[in-house]
Amino acid sequence: MNISLKDLKSLTDSNILNEKLFRLKKIIGVSSDSRTVHEGNIFFAIRGEHHDGHNFINHAHKEKVTAIVVDKEWYHDPLNTVKPSLVTIVVVPDTTKALGELANIYRKKFNIPIIAVAGSNGKTTTKDMIASVLQTTYNVLCTQGNLNNHIGLPHMLFRLRKGIQIAVLELGTNHHGELDYLCSIAEPNYGIVTNIGKEHLEFFSNLSGVAKEETSIYKYLNGRGTVFINSDEPFLMKATTTNKNKIHYSINKKTDFYASDIELNKRGEASFLLKSKKKRIKIPISLNVPGKHNITNALVAGAVGVVFNVPKEKIAIGLSKFTSPSKRLEVIHRHGLIVLNDTYNANPDSVMVALETLKNIIAPGKKIIVMADMLELGVASKKEHTLIGKKIKSMKFKHLFTYGSMAQHINNSAKLENNIHFDSKNDLKDLLSDIVNRGDVVLVKGSRGMRMEEIVDHLQEVG
Repeated sequence: MNISLKDLKSLTDSNILNEKLFRLKKIIGVSSDSRTVHEGNIFFAIRGEHHDGHNFINHAHKEKVTAIVVDKEWYHDPLNTVKPSLVTIVVVPDTTKALGELANIYRKKFNIPIIAVAGSNGKTTTKDMIASVLQTTYNVLCTQGNLNNHIGLPHMLFRLRKGIQIAVLELGTNHHGELDYLCSIAEPNYGIVTNIGKEHLEFFSNLSGVAKEETSIYKYLNGRGTVFINSDEPFLMKATTTNKNKIHYSINKKTDFYASDIELNKRGEASFLLKSKKKRIKIPISLNVPGKHNITNALVAGAVGVVFNVPKEKIAIGLSKFTSPSKRLEVIHRHGLIVLNDTYNANPDSVMVALETLKNIIAPGKKIIVMADMLELGVASKKEHTLIGKKIKSMKFKHLFTYGSMAQHINNSAKLENNIHFDSKNDLKDLLSDIVNRGDVVLVKGSRGMRMEEIVDHLQEVG
């Protein structure tokens, strides 16, 4: 791994101790997690919400790390008696910012396309679809897990190695200014915003606030790179009028790339023709994941493939092999029962996508909705939960079971043939054990903090 002493000295207001030792050791990685740190790492002691990495410096030292990055507050604390020897110490004002700085320094060593994927919903799916297409032709680095924030993104960049030809990186945000900061670290030259939805309204206030944050990637790329624009999203169309290098895609109108001949099978999986207004292409696409929304995700993935000269047949293969990421409308089959595991997170727009997906699946048994709270909606929470309940009723579903204080409003407004609210997750599990049968389809949805994967695990046991 090519990180030099000069790179560490480039960190803002850094002071390096025992720097001679650094030249004698090999760098094999960067870590900010004491549980996985090992010999040859540069360990960043990060002050987090729940843990302070400075409390684990001794452990990192014992693991024979090459260098430890600490902040001035820790180093100059008179009560601090931990002064590791035989290791290079890098003292900086803020270790989190230093992590981002070093990641940016390292990123600049690679002259490759970096594609950044942002947006309210579908970031992970779109990112993985793009990677699935590009991997048929290139050596691709793709964001793993939830490494999409100010800590995770730097660690993804540190995975760049010689031979990697393209990086596809997910950028997540829940506060104003975060996306611009992430762009300054990754310096992408291609950008995608999947959509604008009712995410993190507690912090963004409204859709305009969401759009302002998410489309900051367009401003960053203006004059620096290319943006792929979802032409079906009014906020995105409005925000990109000044961008020169832009590629539009749509499922509703003929633009640079568009979908035609759309069909859904009984499993809710889409097939369509990927066409281009400017290029003479017609690529038949068949998806093995449910949801009409995935047409849009696949469309931009196919468009990226065309731009990067992936052969047409490989674009089709890459998309056909794609499977849903864990907990994101993941389809689980158990003993004749189908579970739609959409428990990674929830906001009003992603709930609507999940409901539409459930509606389009043809199954011999019942369609059951299990819903928990949508978090981080702020003052709009009660209204948005109530609207979801009304939508469930209008879609003529018959079975709804809710859990959580705000989900009570979903239950109250739905008024279905069979809807029950639960204050206990165990009671909910017991009821599901009694009523689910072969041929049923169960959608499980809720925000990350509600831990609704516990319900999914239970259904797999009883299904």
